[in-house]
Amino acid sequence: MLLPDLLRSATTYAHTANSPGAWSVLADVYSTVYWLAARHRWMDMAELAVTRQRWAVEQQPNPVAA
Repeated sequence: MLLPDLLRSATTYAHTANSPGAWSVLADVYSTVYWLAARHRWMDMAELAVTRQRWAVEQQPNPVAA
């Protein structure tokens, strides 16, 4: 599946690079997950995506991502 691989890669990249840009990329991926989940009414996944997106934004200060 493409989505789990994308999430895994983005998460690994964010932890490895540990920069505001890397964490913003992960937050953007979670934004896409939210959109897909909400569109298909997978509400548990949509809620989790929002929570994880907020967590990713909080890892490194980035006013644009916030």
